Amino acid sequence: MPTDVVDLTREHIEAYLVHLRERTSASTAATRYRDLRQLFKWMEEEGEITRNPFARMRPPRVDERSVPVIPKSDLAALIMSLGGTGFVDRRDMAIVRLFLNTGARLEELSQLRLDDLSLQHRELYVMGRRRKARVLPLGVEAVKDLDRYLRTRARHTHEDLPWLWISSKGRLTSSGIAQMIKRRCKAAAISPIHPQQFRHTVSHLWLVGGGNEHDLAKLNGWSSLQMVGRYASSAAGAIGSPKNLVGRRYLGRKNTDCYLRPYLFCSRVGWQVLNS
Repeated sequence: MPTDVVDLTREHIEAYLVHLRERTSASTAATRYRDLRQLFKWMEEEGEITRNPFARMRPPRVDERSVPVIPKSDLAALIMSLGGTGFVDRRDMAIVRLFLNTGARLEELSQLRLDDLSLQHRELYVMGRRRKARVLPLGVEAVKDLDRYLRTRARHTHEDLPWLWISSKGRLTSSGIAQMIKRRCKAAAISPIHPQQFRHTVSHLWLVGGGNEHDLAKLNGWSSLQMVGRYASSAAGAIGSPKNLVGRRYLGRKNTDCYLRPYLFCSRVGWQVLNS
């Protein structure tokens, strides 16, 4: 493999991507392809190279995988286990509620500051990947749980910190949030839940409920509909299932307990349901 970028050819790039796919995964290779393509495009525009090895090169194929959706019973058990009134219970409930209400990424929630939250306007300002900011609407249940957490937070030792999430040691990091979810799942006697599964579940149920794909992309901070396709197949399967007729039996629309209300959003009522 050449060490000088001007000597790199298409064959070198393809060999590297094949090696990466065999060593890691197809999705990782596809992500690295997109990053490198942008880099070489920039170098070509800046005159650093005269020949772009990515010209007429196609991205690696990524086979669609089923999206891991959290079972309804596990969500119910998890939420029910967070009904305490102490600081930790209030904080953990608010975190889980935001995961379910917004579909935000773990890193996005962990980096939240107090100034990023507006309960008055029921909005949450998050900074996504590649420094792309977006505003997420908050539902009534999320606002209620956040308000309860903020009131207990005001009496905490580290209440002067600018970060939204705090613990006995100071700021609660993304690692701390992931550990909290794992600990809470164990206490609720359910299978471990990775924080990313909340995002998968919200996206899946958005489509099951008839939500617009463009709105989902906007909500999740995706620049294209490519990611939406990952959830379309699983949503189609759920809609066609006798147990999930148009997703309403899964969503429990008529007799829905409070822990499933974050799922009641779809394109037929637009963003208003998210804020109801």
